[in-house]
Amino acid sequence: MLAINDFHEGDNIGGLATIEIAHISTIERFKPLVFKSNAYWQGLEFHPSSGIFKDEVNDSDQGTYYTYVGTFKIHKKSKNLEVLLDQYLGQCIIMRITDMNGYVQVIGGPECPVQLLRTGETGSMPADMNHYVFSFSVN
Repeated sequence: MLAINDFHEGDNIGGLATIEIAHISTIERFKPLVFKSNAYWQGLEFHPSSGIFKDEVNDSDQGTYYTYVGTFKIHKKSKNLEVLLDQYLGQCIIMRITDMNGYVQVIGGPECPVQLLRTGETGSMPADMNHYVFSFSVN
């Protein structure tokens, strides 16, 4: 993972630097965000240049409506990785996304948790990437 001082100051660089995840149940307070004792963000080591994060803002009669979606790849399928990440699939989670410019966004909350989905692929040839693709979304 990149440290904040690894960002290129002044440049506008695409992609994601870090992705972190947490169960909503581990949060004591949301404004400001405070974790319960011994709880923390779980950093995800994803394949470089595979992280994409998109956001959309719409105005409606009920107010402003935000949509966040993204994907990232984790190289080399394994049982240990499945055990670690499957505990977040279908659960009430939040995510902290940092882009390559150092811009940090926390998405999700008690009323609108992030949904995380996983697909895996071995590839058909030895040169293909054996990997998982994770997609996430929240409205």
